[in-house]
Formats: sequence, structure tokens, C-alpha cells
Amino acid sequence: MIPYFKEFQYLQKNPLASFTEIASALGITDKTAKAHYNILVSEGYIGKKVGNKAGLESVQARICVDSIGLKTYSVFVESNKLSNIKFLEKLADFHNFTSYRNRVIGSRQGLFLQFNIPQSAYRYLEDLFTELMKLNIIDSFNTLPSLDYHHSNFPDFTFYDNDKGEWVWQIEDGKINLGSWFKHFLTMSFENNYQPHQCKNVMEKLTEIDLLLLRQLTKDAREFSKIELANKFSVSPATITRRIKFLNDNVIKEYRLGYRRAKVQFVDLIMFRAYCSDEVKFKLYKLLHDSPVPFDSGFVLLEDGFLWRLNLPPVYTSAFSNLLWGICDKLEYYHLDHIHSMLYWFYHKNFDTETKSWKAGKEEVFDQPIEWVEKNITQIL
Repeated sequence: MIPYFKEFQYLQKNPLASFTEIASALGITDKTAKAHYNILVSEGYIGKKVGNKAGLESVQARICVDSIGLKTYSVFVESNKLSNIKFLEKLADFHNFTSYRNRVIGSRQGLFLQFNIPQSAYRYLEDLFTELMKLNIIDSFNTLPSLDYHHSNFPDFTFYDNDKGEWVWQIEDGKINLGSWFKHFLTMSFENNYQPHQCKNVMEKLTEIDLLLLRQLTKDAREFSKIELANKFSVSPATITRRIKFLNDNVIKEYRLGYRRAKVQFVDLIMFRAYCSDEVKFKLYKLLHDSPVPFDSGFVLLEDGFLWRLNLPPVYTSAFSNLLWGICDKLEYYHLDHIHSMLYWFYHKNFDTETKSWKAGKEEVFDQPIEWVEKNITQIL
């Protein structure tokens, strides 16, 4: 059972709420709201503990990468050798443009990686993985051809029974039945006129303070107050307020509460890679937009199908697998590893504020990583 569940629910939907706002919404005092929050942090429900400090990464900003001239490229790397995967994880940590990595386990083993880089630098990224194949560090790699259509949402704990400690979405007579949610998909007409998700490019307006703030906000948006940030970056509080507003209006698409899933209920971190018709993928995209699932979800349209990452309670995994199996030409299922996943903070040193450009040439994307590989390859020989 999650303690102070109403406050936890409120923070899930309003992750940056002040204690005064929480208190007003829940009918409690500011002091009580703060005390309840501190307990949620200290007991490990919110954020994570590093060393003796709890609550780190309690709220993280998610960036609309095309607003700053970047594009997300997803790469699935295969290797049956765990030692090679561990080596690749270190390489991902070294690479300046890695945004996410996670081990893939099951019948196919490897690493799922995402990079936020300028489109012009993609060829260097592809060269990097081609070179890793030549060095026998990986067996193969596959870049997923992403379109500019994607949908994501965080968990909606309205559908969580805190007394029972389980999700109750689409439960009928004690069993999961996705039919009532999915019936809209079956009856909707197919219209391939959806507008892709795009943000206005404000790269030319980025300042040094913006870059430092993006670094901090993607790390933990609740760690410091605006006054503390002003002192940290040697600027006025008014400057911090003005630049955060600029980032919220143009670059940051959402803030998410970081919580420990294992403390709430054990979940499977899975990914579906589907091959299907345009009709199926666009109708499913519209369904998720109109009727989001209440779980942590990330859905991306590909040229030949879609990629869907889900944090699902195990009892829902089978239901979603069978549903998608029935509408796709081919369905690949990947089990991802919670423990070894890594979501990287924004790396502010990648951008040159004088030239208003990314430091994403051959040297940064290919040469430096390969030099690191050659220097450290004895670790796996």
C-alpha cells in the first residue's frame, strides 16, 4: 500500500506542485503536505536513493528534441555475449549523445539504445555501429526508421486500487478484458491525415543559462528552488524565472514524477516491434491519443509499423500481446531489463551557443567513441 496515496496521486498529475498547492487541493496544511512528501521520499516511493541522499530524480523534464534541432534515433544491437553488452553500456555512457539504453533479454539478447542527434550526424552513428560489427563487439544492429508521430503518457493511478495493491483497469468479473477499450479501434474509419508531432525550432534562441537549466531539469526539477538555481548559476532569480518560462513554453513537453515501480507493484518492462499496414498503425495511434492506457507508455510510428514500450503488470502482458498479435502482420516481443536501464540527462556541453550549432560532427559522434573502444577493448578480449 502506498502511504498518503492521495498526495502521491496528486503529484503524479502535478509533479511540480508546491506544498501550498498540494495542501489546498487535499485540504491539509502546508506542513502536513511537506511531511507526507518527505515520507514518500524517505521510504523510496518517490525518486531514488544514491548514497545517503534520497529522492534524487524525483521529477524529470522530458524534452521535445525537435525544438532544439535534434532527432531521436533508436538502435537495436544484438550480441549473445553479456561481456560485450556490458562493454557497450560503458560506451553508451561515454557517448555524448546517448539519451537512453536498456538490455534486451529473451530469445534475442542485446541492447536497445536511443540517441538524440542532429539528422545530419546520423551517418556517423551508423558508421560507428558498422565499425563495432567489424571489431566483433556486436553481431548485428538495426536502426528503427522513426516517423514524427509519437505518443507517450505516464501512469494514471485513478485505475490503481491502493488497498489491494493492484491495477483494476479493464477488469470484468475478475479477468482482464481489453474489448471495451479496443472496440473504438474496430469501428473507427481510417484517415491518414494525422498531423505529426512537431515543435517550433528555437535552437537559435538558446543561451548558456538555458543549457544549464535543461541539464538540471532533466536531472531533477525539484532539487533546487529558483533562488538556489540563481545562486548556483550566478544570475538573478528573475533571469531563472524568465528562462524557465521560455523552456517550458518551447522546449520541455512535460514533467514526470519519478517513482519506484517495484514499491507500487511489480511490472514487466516490454517493447513491441510491430510490422503492420498504415491503417493499423494510424488507427492505433489515434486510439492511444483519444483513450490512453493508464500505464507508463511510449508509442512511436515507424515506416513499416510501430514501436511500443510499456511498463505493464504481468497480468496485462498476455492481453496486450494477443491483442496486437491479432492485428499485425508480424509482431516481435522484447523483454527489457529494469535494473540496467539508463535514462541520460541532457548534456549541455554538446551545444555551442556562439555558433548556435551542435558539436555533432564525425569527431564527436564517431572518432572519439572509436578511440575509447580501441583504448578499452582489452576489457572483453
